[in-house]
Amino acid sequence: MEKSGFYSTTNINNKNTQLEWKNVKNTLVCATGSFDEESQNEVLNPRFLRYFTLFALPVIEDEALHPIYSIILKEFLAKNNFL
Repeated sequence: MEKSGFYSTTNINNKNTQLEWKNVKNTLVCATGSFDEESQNEVLNPRFLRYFTLFALPVIEDEALHPIYSIILKEFLAKNNFL
């Protein structure tokens, strides 16, 4: 992902594999993991990765966030008699 994309493999009639470049823009990758204390294996194998879920969320512009948080704040202040 550090080069704004990745290669995707596509099988054509199960005979050969073709590499296709997939562009990725405006993406934030957030990942976390937890290893148990007895594990000494640093390689992430498929059995470990099956416990993860991928969420793809677009980056939200400030112009879209401002009205959302303004309404939430205004309702909170009115509810708690700050206005």
